[in-house]
Amino acid sequence: MLKKFSIIGLTLILGTTPILASVFPNTIWKPLDEYTLSKSENNLENQIAASEKVISIMTPEPESQERINILLNHHLELANAYNTIGNYEKAYENFKLYIPFGESQGHDVSYAYAKLMTLQPSLEVFQLNSNASAPYFDAKFEPTQGVIYGSYYDKDTYIGVAYNNEDIRSRYPSEESMLLVYLEFGQDIKTPYIQNMLNLAKEEDKLVFLAWNTAGSTLDTANSSQFPLHQTPQEYIASTIDYLSSQGLDALIRFGGEMNNGPSGRNVFTGEVDSAGFIESFQYVSNIAKQHDNIGMVWSPDDIGGLDTPFEMFYPGDEYVDWVGVSMYPKKYFRDEIDTSNNKDINALKNILGIRAQGFVDNANGLGSTEIHKSSTYKSQSISETFMYDTDDYDEIRLKIKELSDDLYHRLSNS
Repeated sequence: MLKKFSIIGLTLILGTTPILASVFPNTIWKPLDEYTLSKSENNLENQIAASEKVISIMTPEPESQERINILLNHHLELANAYNTIGNYEKAYENFKLYIPFGESQGHDVSYAYAKLMTLQPSLEVFQLNSNASAPYFDAKFEPTQGVIYGSYYDKDTYIGVAYNNEDIRSRYPSEESMLLVYLEFGQDIKTPYIQNMLNLAKEEDKLVFLAWNTAGSTLDTANSSQFPLHQTPQEYIASTIDYLSSQGLDALIRFGGEMNNGPSGRNVFTGEVDSAGFIESFQYVSNIAKQHDNIGMVWSPDDIGGLDTPFEMFYPGDEYVDWVGVSMYPKKYFRDEIDTSNNKDINALKNILGIRAQGFVDNANGLGSTEIHKSSTYKSQSISETFMYDTDDYDEIRLKIKELSDDLYHRLSNS
């Protein structure tokens, strides 16, 4: 009876029709039962041990469809399990072993290839040089010393919806040099909340970062139903930028951020990717913004996108971009230890730019996004750094991105 249930369990694992027990060595049934039990109990440690036993038994067996099915599934299960507990070398090894089995069965293995890019070990060697000094590139609003820094408090229960500056400073005494302001396309920039933020930035001489979100790739579909336009998109853009410029402060506009993984890069009516529409919209806004000396433009894709939506597909051109940003969503804890108390001032960003350290902009949900997602397991476990570059050297941007081994960044090096 036990063996009968084992065969049924194996059928569920493999997704194939029942097969005779005689096809397998007798030693396979116990670890398969252990695997099934540990999987149902979500016991990763026992699941890994059972899958390792299954693989060690089946690897030397003669070639057969059944052998392929078992090794295919258990290498993939092992890869994901090891990835979850943070053993990235073992995860890399099993994703690599899974791929030929998956390809032989016509499976879509692009996910596994993407994981290999993310998990591939890399080594960077640095030499300490006391005489070295950070270069200055004279980018838009680039400080001659230090960095542009901002923090993200919108979901901090200790701050509350009032966003009172005294409350923020009492808990987080560090002074930012940048304030983030969200604006939905079609929304009036003169609303009291936004005006309060602009006033605060002006009083404390801070740079404003305007995250101008869009609901579609083209200007005539950029506003959502929540913010109907009462003028043409072109008139709205001009009046918004004119008003922002008139406030007597410096501002960077991140227009249509995360376009490779969101509505700003897609056709509203078909849902299909529309990079041409996004580029045309971005270029139009940039041309208006560049009529004002105190306004700059940021192009900022998402670190997590699709293999069919590489970054360069949406790039509008150096002449339209002052800064390149990347939205990063690092997960603080890799072992499902996700009960992070809200009073922890987590800074998951690291300045790893080497000689470009001077131009680094640390602004959570600013030039890019760096919100800590407490419920995410796989989304961005290998990402713990973010970076900003002056776009005068876009080839170097692509090279550095490749070195970071993110599952999508590598495509920039091949463009």
